[in-house]
Amino acid sequence: MTLTTLIRRSQGATAALVLLSVLQFTLSELASSQVVEEIRANPELWTLRSIWKVTGVNSGDRVGDAVGQFVNVDEDEYMDFIVHYGKESTWRVYRGNSPKPDTVSYWEAVISAPQPSYAVIGNFEGNESRYFVSGQYRIQDDPDRYLLYFYRIAAGSIESSPSKVLNPVETIEPSVLISATDVIAEDMDGVVGDELILSTGITVREGVRSQVGEIWLYKGGADFQVDQPTHVIVDEQANTKEDEYRLYIADFDGDSFADLILTARYADGSKLKLWFGREGSPWNWTNTPDRTLFIDGLGLGRQLSVADFDGDRIVDIAASVGNAPEPRTYIYLSSKGKSVRDRSFNYSDADVELQSTQYQIPIGGGHGGYLADSSGRYAMLGLIGPSKYDSHEAMLLLFGGGKNGPNGTWDAEYAPSRDGVTPGPVMQHIVPIGDCDGDGWSDLLLSDDDWYLFDHGIAMVIAGGPEIPTDDTTLSVRAIATEEHRRALHIWPNPMRDKLQIVWRGDLRRLPRRFTIHNALGELVAEGEVEPGVGAARWESRDTPSGLYLLTVYDSQGEVLATTEVVKTE
Repeated sequence: MTLTTLIRRSQGATAALVLLSVLQFTLSELASSQVVEEIRANPELWTLRSIWKVTGVNSGDRVGDAVGQFVNVDEDEYMDFIVHYGKESTWRVYRGNSPKPDTVSYWEAVISAPQPSYAVIGNFEGNESRYFVSGQYRIQDDPDRYLLYFYRIAAGSIESSPSKVLNPVETIEPSVLISATDVIAEDMDGVVGDELILSTGITVREGVRSQVGEIWLYKGGADFQVDQPTHVIVDEQANTKEDEYRLYIADFDGDSFADLILTARYADGSKLKLWFGREGSPWNWTNTPDRTLFIDGLGLGRQLSVADFDGDRIVDIAASVGNAPEPRTYIYLSSKGKSVRDRSFNYSDADVELQSTQYQIPIGGGHGGYLADSSGRYAMLGLIGPSKYDSHEAMLLLFGGGKNGPNGTWDAEYAPSRDGVTPGPVMQHIVPIGDCDGDGWSDLLLSDDDWYLFDHGIAMVIAGGPEIPTDDTTLSVRAIATEEHRRALHIWPNPMRDKLQIVWRGDLRRLPRRFTIHNALGELVAEGEVEPGVGAARWESRDTPSGLYLLTVYDSQGEVLATTEVVKTE
């Protein structure tokens, strides 16, 4: 975070100087076509905090070997999330709550060996029901086989057993063994109902093993079924590393059609293959991609971070490249007028380069979501590397976005040992999960089943938005209501001495834009403006006389949101 002085106002020649300051994330405003920056910490760094965690009790428990955002089943203001316990082979759903999520799960399902290691939620039938989908690689079967289980979520509850099962061995002729590397729920064709997309780097049909990968697509809608894929894309060559066969689905070129990126390793090198959405896709896509790029020698990797970092509502692409002439994280922004359809993705083609050999995009390509931007416009780029606090653990760095994408200053960090957690990696999975503690700000779910001695495993929730120390009774934290929410803003301490903290919810339709401070005589002693999505401001008043003051909060239209009295003491 950056400490920015907004205005200084003097009430007479002998009056004290009063500052109204705001905590906000740095937004990149650099104008050059290519920005090359060595990463560095923001002087006003935001230290992230854990508000919830579960850990393994015994070695080999492998808590957090898979995690994911879940559905807000009871439709309250708190998002729920799901954690898998490896040794117990159990998915557990935890309910969001205030001031922190519940630590006792309210739904469980026994599924061993989840693959992939994340939860899939889809509205496949296009009605009020959604499904939680989990894959399972059944290595104990003869022959080995892969299954997908579908649990219906409707009417405020989750069914106790799956109502659908995708079983290629039993339903597809000839029966086929697959090992899915990605399972995605996404509306690909613009017709009601999410499609189910599944990729596999390996198949076995009638005992014949093939590493020619395949992408299976199941059409969503009222007739959604999982017995036979609606459309299959067969790769044009065999891959050499089936567990690195990765899919990314989004509108990469801004034409409102979903596109598909496949990254894989082949005998002649690693490649990125692109299918562009158009009228009739994905059902008219062929085995031949619309564009193929050799990744080696480009600022790309098989592991990508895909999110909207520049706020233009079109996803951007970032990759950490360790074998480049200068190992860096290369960021390709959609807002710079270079389309994914024809841009070169050379090192020099990157719009932003972050210089670091130690910090890279995490496994799984996780990003920080909208942890710091309540408007949901700028996603945060996440990098992971060695902790400066403990050599045995990793540290997560988050870079705020902006109209020119992230710059080299990381604005937030999370290091486990700084948060009272036994040192360890805790960084295998990074998943934005929405607001699970009810403060209107998005949160992050982190996990690592390798954590601690002999794989105890851990999962934790990292809070987004400013901290509100409601558990500290000495600070006299007070909630201020607006017409939208009875706890729209919080201030503390009150009475105050030299500093008043002001924070607000991230999900308000009318966000604070301007603040004023008046004394008991009605004289203006401080005023200032903030970016509506920053979430926190403070009045530094050490030279202000003791007395009663009136704080007024305005929205971007100049309308009053709230007023409250503040007492200043010596």
